Amino acid sequence: MINRSALALVLTLTLAGCMGGTAALREKPAGVHTFEVEGALSDVANAIHAQARRCYSGGTYMPSGVQTSQTQASLQLDAAAGRAQIDVTLHGALGPQTWLLMDLRQMESGRTGVEVLYARSGYERRAKAVERWIKEGYDKCR
Repeated sequence: MINRSALALVLTLTLAGCMGGTAALREKPAGVHTFEVEGALSDVANAIHAQARRCYSGGTYMPSGVQTSQTQASLQLDAAAGRAQIDVTLHGALGPQTWLLMDLRQMESGRTGVEVLYARSGYERRAKAVERWIKEGYDKCR
């Protein structure tokens, strides 16, 4: 019979292999959703980041009140290079687990190209919601 500690360790290692940080998501995304939108890189990046923070910032707490994880949306904007990155990452006991990764690039036409990588096939709706946030003013997270 397998003892509970060994089972918990196996489950933890299995789950840790399913997701990882931004490098792991870039290497093996479950899917990618791409679109273009009218607007300057910084405006589009800031709008996506604001909605991502609204949707995905928060923590998970134990009944005792101890925080066990923190989800956050981070923005890295390099206007000089015409690029930005927004990631939605859970920081918890298993290390960083990035769910969504958005790469933005300024295009010559005054448009911004957006590529949304997602970690699980069930997150496709979340990836497509990013496009709706910008194009339709959609305020839902999925």
